[in-house]
Amino acid sequence: MNHEAITAQLTENGRYPYGTGNPNNPFKQQQKEWERRKAYAKERRQITEKIESIFEPRFVTPPETSELIEAVVTASDSRQILELGTCTGFTSLHILRAIYGKKDAKLTSVDARQAHDKAFWARSEFREYLEFVEGWTPQILETLNGRTFDLVFVDSDHSVEHTVKELGALWPLTKKGTLFVFHDLPEW
Repeated sequence: MNHEAITAQLTENGRYPYGTGNPNNPFKQQQKEWERRKAYAKERRQITEKIESIFEPRFVTPPETSELIEAVVTASDSRQILELGTCTGFTSLHILRAIYGKKDAKLTSVDARQAHDKAFWARSEFREYLEFVEGWTPQILETLNGRTFDLVFVDSDHSVEHTVKELGALWPLTKKGTLFVFHDLPEW
């Protein structure tokens, strides 16, 4: 059956009048995502240019990892994201690109050292979506009580002892369904 025949059959049965589309559009969420990306193309391009300007040695976070995390944030529609371990901000920028323009979306990134470009992060167009907290986890996590995160990216100290302490401090900040993403953890 060709397109015209299918359309005629659907119209005949009165199910979907030609030209109105499927009222229960299964791609509504993807369409909204595309519209958001288009509406904020300029800002997303600025973030992409910053990503491309950063060189991170392969032993830090490879581009494939950051791109995967960006895809997970987008696909899961995570809005409140916590990143433990900022370093240059390479992954932070991928996450920012994934959430920029989303209502109630924010990345909170925690690190004991400020290795990222503070001037870029402080730009007014990013302030609503990005928060940097300087300090050592898990102590800093205690100051975030009362907040709940949809996705947590753990890429900080990497020792077993430290990661176990972080996990203990993360439970009050998460909920059932919170996604945890770990990068280069020690062998357990």
